[in-house]
Amino acid sequence: MFEEDGLQTISLDAEHRVKGVCQLMEGVILEMRVTRMASDEEIDFMANQFNCAIDSLDYFLYQAYIFLKKYRRLKKIEEADVVKYRREVERKRKDVARIIANEYAALGFPITKTHQKERAV
Repeated sequence: MFEEDGLQTISLDAEHRVKGVCQLMEGVILEMRVTRMASDEEIDFMANQFNCAIDSLDYFLYQAYIFLKKYRRLKKIEEADVVKYRREVERKRKDVARIIANEYAALGFPITKTHQKERAV
């Protein structure tokens, strides 16, 4: 969806791209593997999954910003649409981050300042 160098891409309008980013963000939740943890190594692996999930959300948000900037520069969308779509992907990122942070806390992992921030979002 975002990689365009050397690939044949399907041209999507901004609204469909934004919906796609939001679906990718929701998919982060489904990619997490919650398993019964028995050892410190397994606990570390699970905690790392949560960190990777938040990193993925940030990556998708960044990619959304890039294509919105590109569409604005190419005059495919107006500034009002950029603001609307940015708000939409930011809201989705907050919603998914809140779910991830709550699950993290429910598993009894220690809450850091970063996790507190995500839960408060």
